[in-house]
Amino acid sequence: MTRPRSKLVIEREKRIKEALNALKNKEFCTVHSAARHFEVSHVTLGRRWAGGKSMDEARESQQLLTSAEEKALAERVYQMTVTGHPPPQDLIREIAHELRQYRLIGINDDGIQHVNYEPIGQDWVKRFIKRHPRLKTVYSETIEASRVKEVTYEGVEKFYNELRRVINEFKISPENCYNMDETGSSIGTIQGRHVVVDTTAENKYELEIGRQEWVTCIECICTDGSSLSPTIIFKGTKPLAKWIPESTEGAAEVSWKASENGWISNDLAVQWLREVFEPQTREKANGGRRLIICDGHDSHISAKFVAHCMHYKIEVVLLTPHSSHLLQPLDVAVFGPLKTQLSNEQRRYIRAGVSRLQKWEWADCYLKARQKAITDHNIKSGWRASGCHPIFPAKVLDKLPPPLPSESDSSPSNNVDIADIPLSTCTITRDTATPIRQSITAKINHLATTNTLDTPARQLIPQITLEYEIALVTNKILRLELKETRDVLAARKERQKGKRTILKGQHHITTRPNLKKIKMAEAETQKSQRSRKKDNKKKELLDVIEVLSDDDKEDDEEIEQA
Repeated sequence: MTRPRSKLVIEREKRIKEALNALKNKEFCTVHSAARHFEVSHVTLGRRWAGGKSMDEARESQQLLTSAEEKALAERVYQMTVTGHPPPQDLIREIAHELRQYRLIGINDDGIQHVNYEPIGQDWVKRFIKRHPRLKTVYSETIEASRVKEVTYEGVEKFYNELRRVINEFKISPENCYNMDETGSSIGTIQGRHVVVDTTAENKYELEIGRQEWVTCIECICTDGSSLSPTIIFKGTKPLAKWIPESTEGAAEVSWKASENGWISNDLAVQWLREVFEPQTREKANGGRRLIICDGHDSHISAKFVAHCMHYKIEVVLLTPHSSHLLQPLDVAVFGPLKTQLSNEQRRYIRAGVSRLQKWEWADCYLKARQKAITDHNIKSGWRASGCHPIFPAKVLDKLPPPLPSESDSSPSNNVDIADIPLSTCTITRDTATPIRQSITAKINHLATTNTLDTPARQLIPQITLEYEIALVTNKILRLELKETRDVLAARKERQKGKRTILKGQHHITTRPNLKKIKMAEAETQKSQRSRKKDNKKKELLDVIEVLSDDDKEDDEEIEQA
C-alpha cells in the first residue's frame, strides 16, 4: 500500500519532467547542466533520461490501479466536474472497482474464479485524491441543470460580441448602460448564516416567521455605480397607503404597485419603463441612446415593452438563456448582499416575537437593506465580475469548458508530411491533434518494419497501433452519437411556439423585424387562449345539461315507482 505523496515530492517530479522535456528538445547539452538549471539530482535525472521509471511507475505494482488507470479516473473526475456532476467518494470507489473487474474479462468465467480482488478499502479514495493535487473534497453547491448544460462557450461568446456591436454601432456611452431585473422574496423567510451556539444545547435551530405572500422588486443599476428607484409589487388589487412606511428614508421615491399574485406582469414592466426608467435616465442621456441589459423574461419581450424602447431610443440586449448567474451584474454582486441584509433586518422583528410581518414592516426592512447592499462598490463589482463593463469575456469564458475542436481544425494540411513531425514536439493533451497522432503511428510502424528493433515485440507493434486507431475512431463515433442524442433531447424540451422560440439565439431585440414577430406571436397566443376559454365554457354547459338530464331521469323513476 503506497503512502500519499508530499508536496515536495510532487514539485520535484514536476521539475524532473520539465528537465526531461528540455533535454528532448535539445535545450541542454548534458544531463548535469539540465539538473543544475531545474535544481534536481543529476543522478536521478540521468537514470530517468536512460529510461528509468518514475516513483509512481516503480510503485505501480503495489497500487490497486495502474498509473494509466489512475490518470484516466482523474480525467473522468475532471469531466464530471465541468459538466455539473462532481462524483462523491462512493462513486469514485465504484468506478475503480469496475476498472479492476474489466481486467478479468477473458480470465474468469461463470464457473471458475481464477483471480479475485479484495474489496477496495474506505481510505483508498483519500489516498487517490492526495496523489492527484488537482482533486479536492468539497461540499457541493446545487445549481439548476439548465444553467450548466445550456450555457455554452459559443453562446456566451456570441452575447459579448453582440453587446460590443450594439454599443459601438449606436455609440452608447458607459453612463447610459443599465442592467434591470426582478428579485422575488417571500415575506417572513430569512437566509441561514454562521452563528455561535452552545454545543450542549439540544436545539440549534434559528426561528423564522415562515412563508407569507410573495413580493417582487424591480431594480436597475448603471455602470457608473448609480441605481434607479426601486419598484415594489405586493399581492393585491391596488397599492394601499398603509403598505408604505412613510417614515423610512427613500420610501417617497419608490414606485408602489400591486398584482393578483405579487409577480411582475407585461403591463407592470411597461409601467416601470414609463414611470421609472424613462424619466430618471432622460436627462443623463441628453438625447443619446440608452442600453438595457436584461434576461428573456416574458415581461421583457412583450410587444409594448419593445415598441416603447424603440420609440424612446432604448436598445435592449438579452442575456444568454439561463446565464444570469454569470452574465448579469445584479445577480453576480448585488442581489446576494441584498438578500443577506434583508434577512438581517427581518430578524429584528423575529427576535421581538412577531408572528406575522405586515407589508409596511417588510417594506421598511427592504428599503433599509437596500441602502446597505446596493452601493457604488457592489454595483461596479457586478459589472466587472460579469465582464459587461468593461467588456472582458474572459471573466466568464474561463469558467466554462472550452468548445470541442471541429473536424476542420483537427484535419491535417495537404502539404504537410505527417511522418516528418519530430516526436520531441509532441505533447499529449486531452484532445491530441490528428497530425501528431498520425506522426506517432507512422514512426512506430516504420520502427516495426525495419531491423532497428530486432525483437519479437516488433511483430505486435502494428497490431497495437491498429487497435489504438480503432479505439480513437470508436471514441469519436460515440462522442458524435452522444452529441446527437443530446440535441434530440434538447429539441424536445424547447417550446414549439411563442416569443422565446422566435427570439432564440438573438440578443438585440429592439428591431422592427423582431417587433413584428413578437406581435404575431402574442396574437397567436391570445387566439389560442380565447379558443381554450370557449372550449371550457362549452364543456361546462354540456356538464350542466348532463346533470339536469340525470335529475330528470331520477324524477321519472320516482314517479313510476309511486
